[in-house]
Amino acid sequence: MRRAPADQETRRRLLDAATRLFAERGYWHVTVREICAAARANVAAVNYHFGDKMGLYREVIDSAAAVARESTALAIRAGAGVSPREQLCRYIDVLYRRMSSATGPLYLQQIVHREMTEPTGAVTTLVDRLLKGRFEYLQQVIGAMLRLPPTDARVALAATTIHGMIIMHRPTPLSERIGKALQLSFTPADVSAHLVQFALGGLDSYAADGRAREAVVRRSRRAGRRPPVAEQH
Repeated sequence: MRRAPADQETRRRLLDAATRLFAERGYWHVTVREICAAARANVAAVNYHFGDKMGLYREVIDSAAAVARESTALAIRAGAGVSPREQLCRYIDVLYRRMSSATGPLYLQQIVHREMTEPTGAVTTLVDRLLKGRFEYLQQVIGAMLRLPPTDARVALAATTIHGMIIMHRPTPLSERIGKALQLSFTPADVSAHLVQFALGGLDSYAADGRAREAVVRRSRRAGRRPPVAEQH
């Protein structure tokens, strides 16, 4: 049954208020009464529209996942038809610019971060709908650059590190305060270029180290010797 316009407006206000409050304080620290007050809605409105507080939260998580999937799709399209190296450059640039946009989904990014640090029953949804496709693509790109399978542990670590750098540099109230305290000011273009250069430098070093190890093994095999065992530290 189609809801009346007044019902649809109330539902939208509840979603907007819940998104903001969940982002600012996390699921566990926000009450239904506070959400309804912020949305100018009756205290029973959450149950009427979403079943309960978790039902409302899952709708917010779905919105966050949809925005993230859109960002991932844009990054993948930007890298279509180019080399893996250029695909990585465009992936980093697209994702960081989306996260740092003044009109970007900052509240939704904060919700994702809170779900990672204070997980609820919705964390599985978040991983499946948001992170799985993103990391599958990133690991394919990095695997091609390093000439390793996408599932190789080294590739997974590199993908996690690169994604972590992007997340760490996104604008947040804390990063803004730190920037002011340290008198730091960078444009999104500055940060994006830095992230690209840092990621490529790390992967190039990783690849060079791998090629050096392979060369030692090949020389040892040609000479009939056992390959050297890496020192344990």
